[in-house]
Order: sequence, then C-alpha cells, then structure tokens
Amino acid sequence: MAIRYCGGCVIRIKCHDAGDYRGSVTADGKTWHFDGLKAPLCGFPFASDSPEAYDQMAESAIGFGSYYTTDNRGDETPEWANPVDAIDAISDNAVSDDQGTYIITRKKG
Repeated sequence: MAIRYCGGCVIRIKCHDAGDYRGSVTADGKTWHFDGLKAPLCGFPFASDSPEAYDQMAESAIGFGSYYTTDNRGDETPEWANPVDAIDAISDNAVSDDQGTYIITRKKG
C-alpha cells in the first residue's frame, strides 16, 4: 500500500491487479473508499505498482473523489455518487496548481 498526500487529504492506495486500484481518501476525519479505479487505457510507461503509477492514481482518486460536492449536485447526480460530507471535505482540502492539476506528494507537508 502506498500513501500519498494532496494538501490536507491522505490517499491510501494499493494496486489490486495490474491497472486496478483500491484505497481511500481521508480529509477532515471523513473517508471515501474506492475500488475499481482503473489505470489509463493506454497504460503507464512504468510498472503499475511503481511510485509514479501510485502518484498518478492518487491524482485520479482526488479528482473522482471531489467531483460531486454540495455545489455540484443536481437532478443528474448518479446514485453511486459519494457521500457529500466526504466529498466536500476532499474538495475543501485538496490542493491544485494554476492549471487545476492536483498536487500529489509522497511525504506529508
């Protein structure tokens, strides 16, 4: 299992099968669990359990985990959407650069 950070979010992630990731994102004491997070269709230019793969999948987890916030829910929100309290916490604590790319680190701080 790898641990990554994005601002105040802690991402725990494990490669279950090549290209299939499971884990959780925790922020402000709220946790969203995920499984079936898939690597890009074109794959990675490195091993699926490499530090770089975990970095990229942690960024994907933050992106998916922070999408359906209180402000981004409506009639078309799917039933599988994550609990709003956890998603709001992830969205409020994640850090991105000027282009909107989430900043993932391997060490806290």
